[in-house]
Amino acid sequence: MELQEQILVFFENIRTDFLTVFFTTITMMAEHLFLVLLLAILYWIVDKRKSRRLAWFMLFNGVFNGVMKSIVNMPRPFDKGVVKPIRMETATGSSFPSGHTQTATSFWMGSMFILKTKSTIVLGSIMIILTALSRLYLGVHWPMDVVAAIVFGVIFTYFAHLLIDEEGKFTEFHVIVSSMLCLAVLIFNVEIDLSKAVAALWGLCLGS
Repeated sequence: MELQEQILVFFENIRTDFLTVFFTTITMMAEHLFLVLLLAILYWIVDKRKSRRLAWFMLFNGVFNGVMKSIVNMPRPFDKGVVKPIRMETATGSSFPSGHTQTATSFWMGSMFILKTKSTIVLGSIMIILTALSRLYLGVHWPMDVVAAIVFGVIFTYFAHLLIDEEGKFTEFHVIVSSMLCLAVLIFNVEIDLSKAVAALWGLCLGS
């Protein structure tokens, strides 16, 4: 048995009702519905400028994640019968890299760039690791998926940080690039998750 399979079997063997509820909750905090609601609350109640930047970090990563999934097209662990998955309905698209883990990485690293506090760094680091572990515990990703997602999340959140100012203002550059991505989505047959990410990014750049 390969090392990756051994790791997944280990997590399957330690499953308990408490851990299942705990890791399910953690993984739900990196899902689109929760984060869209959170960003909406932050935008209307807390700070519009910071919320725009945070949305930019997440959608920038979302587009790249979707592109990588389409290119690599790796089957998930349960596709090969390695482990029995939990909440399989949330595991859409191919396996590499983990969308939940990269989303969590972009959200929390983006928060670190915006807030610049030690508490955010500590909390964010813990949440990123827990999200990665949750995807392994639930049996929906290979270990390499979550490790790569963290690495990609850090790299592309940093790039996204360089491409937008502190005020969270979008320029003609952002609109043109996101419009070109939308055109590419219309021309090429891509996964639905990538289409959604590109459309959301275009809407953010155009509407802000």
